[in-house]
Amino acid sequence: LGRRPYLGPLLFITFEVVCYFVFLNMFLAILNKSYSDVLDKGVDDPMAVEFRATMSRYLGRVRDVVFFWRRNDDLDRFKEEEDGEEEGGEDAMERAMQEKAGEVDAFFDAFD
Repeated sequence: LGRRPYLGPLLFITFEVVCYFVFLNMFLAILNKSYSDVLDKGVDDPMAVEFRATMSRYLGRVRDVVFFWRRNDDLDRFKEEEDGEEEGGEDAMERAMQEKAGEVDAFFDAFD
């Protein structure tokens, strides 16, 4: 028998490639089955619906607290306070900031 130094590595690489495609096919089949099961169910899980509603309310409150300066009523109130108190503008701003800090504290106290 003659020696064939390239036959062993060639068969090994071929075996590895075939195994890779078999395992990839199995993984994709599992994903496809799970996806079709979710689509066929048709009705949302009640726990998932409640979770989405709760997160939506929570993130809405966080958005309101974080972006409070973008609300038009706050901007109008600051403009009115500036017009009413030319010299005491810093005091009005400080009071408004303390008021907002109280709102933020009250918001986070609701989750304690």
